[in-house]
Amino acid sequence: MKKILYIVIDSPSGFSGELPFYLNKLYLSGKAGALKPLVKLESVESGSAIFSLLGYDPYKYPTLRGPLEAFACGINLQEGEVAMRVNFATMEDDSLTIKDRKAGGDLTDEESAFLVKEINSKVTLSSAGFELISTSSHRGILILRGMHHKLSGMVTNTDPAYRRFSVFELKSKGFKSILLESVPLAEYADSPEAKETALLLNELTHKAAQVLANSQINKKRLSQNQLPANILLLRGAGDRLLHPPVLGSLYNLKFGFLARTPLEKAIAGLSGMEFVDLPSLTGHADVDYSIYAKIALDSLERFDCIFVRIKAEENLVMEADKYFFGSLMNGLDLQETVIAVVNQYSQLILAGGKVKDAASWEGIDCSQVMPLVLKLAALVKV
Repeated sequence: MKKILYIVIDSPSGFSGELPFYLNKLYLSGKAGALKPLVKLESVESGSAIFSLLGYDPYKYPTLRGPLEAFACGINLQEGEVAMRVNFATMEDDSLTIKDRKAGGDLTDEESAFLVKEINSKVTLSSAGFELISTSSHRGILILRGMHHKLSGMVTNTDPAYRRFSVFELKSKGFKSILLESVPLAEYADSPEAKETALLLNELTHKAAQVLANSQINKKRLSQNQLPANILLLRGAGDRLLHPPVLGSLYNLKFGFLARTPLEKAIAGLSGMEFVDLPSLTGHADVDYSIYAKIALDSLERFDCIFVRIKAEENLVMEADKYFFGSLMNGLDLQETVIAVVNQYSQLILAGGKVKDAASWEGIDCSQVMPLVLKLAALVKV
C-alpha cells in the first residue's frame, strides 16, 4: 500500500503559464487534468471546495463559513440560531466605502478581543440576543439568537467580496468595496425568518459601528497611523451544520489534516480526520513552507493519507515551489507515495506509483478526486 500526500494550493494564479520547477517535475512524472467546477465559471469559497475534494457532496452537506467556524470553536448551533463569519474592517469616514477588509491586517488578538468585549457589552438588538467571538486578529464569528422567532441563514452577506448562491459562497468578481445591506436570498424573499434575520444583521452592523467609532483601541490605532477597525463585515450565514460519515469509517484508513486555521480544524473535525497542529506563521516564506513540508513528511509515518492546504499568493508561488514542493520531492520515494496536487480547486496533478498508467480524469467532479487518489494508491477498490 502506498502513502498519499493530498495537497491543495490556495493561489489566485492557478496553474496558468509555465509551471515552476518542482511542480513541473511532478507534472512530467505523472498526469494532469482539469476538474469540473462546483459552480460554472465561478470561484467557490474554500470551505465548500475543500469539503468536496474530500469526497462529500456539497449540496447534501453544505458548509457555509459561519457554522463551520462556530463548530471549530466548539459551538453547535441550536435550532433557529444563525452563525456568520465576521471581519473587522476599515470603512472610510462618512461613507459606505470599505478601505480595507482586514483593518490593515495588523489587528492583534488582544485588540480584537477588547473590541468584541465592547460590542457585546454595549450593543442591544431589538428582537434577538447575540454573541460576537474573536478567533484571531481581524477574524471572528457571530452567533445570533432570536428572542421570539427562529432565525434563518438564507440571507445575503454585508461583505462585498463574497456573494451567496444556493448553498455556496462565491468570490465576487470586480466588486465595488461598498458595505452591503443584508437581505433575504431571492428564493426566501417572503420568509419571515429570513426577513427578520436580515434586519437584525443590519441593525447590529449599524450599532457596532457606533461603538467602534468611539473605542479607545481605534483612537490609539489612528494615533499610531494604523487603520481603525471601525466596521463589521458579515458573511457565510448558516443555521445548521450537517455531519457527514467520517472518512475513516468510509474507507477504513487513517487520515490526517495539517491544520492551522479555524476553517481547517473545523473541516478536519467534521470529516473525522485527525488534525496535526501547525505552528503560527513566521512571515518568512522559506521558513514557513519548509516547516510545513517537514511536518507533512513526518506525519506520513502515522497516517495513510495526509491532507495539506497551503496559501500561495501570486508573489509567493516560486517560494512555495522551492521550499515546500522542493523539500517534499527531496524527501519522498515516488514509488511508494502518490502525490495529488489541486490548485485553486480547478486543476489536478497526480504523480507517483503507477499514475502514468491511469485512465484520463479530465473533467471529473471535485468529489471524485478522493476516491480516484485512493484507488491509484491501491488503498481501496473504487
